[in-house]
Amino acid sequence: MPLSKILLTDADLAPGEEKRILPNLAVSGYDRIHIHIGAKARGIRGLKARVLFASPIPSGALLSDSTIWYGESTTKHDFEHTETTGDTGFIMSVPVVAPILYDVILSNTSAQKIVDIYVSILAK
Repeated sequence: MPLSKILLTDADLAPGEEKRILPNLAVSGYDRIHIHIGAKARGIRGLKARVLFASPIPSGALLSDSTIWYGESTTKHDFEHTETTGDTGFIMSVPVVAPILYDVILSNTSAQKIVDIYVSILAK
């Protein structure tokens, strides 16, 4: 069953500010999720996004924001991106590495306030 959900609307981030979305969504039925981050029709230069997955355990959760792929590659992959061009929004397409999409963390690394931030998720 496809997943399509808006996680955040009309958020503002001051310079240096961080926002945690904490969707806590079950995603184990998907191979990959696509997280679209934008600010209406404007660029979002300096916006850093980080994706955290989790595996539930009796006392909480095991968190991971990166993985090492074995087989074709042994390179560590970090699930984060900082927008540098700022022309439009961006889509983070990440493999599902644990049953729960625990968090999407947004940070403003620029000296300017970023306004009207939207975040949505799609998976098939």
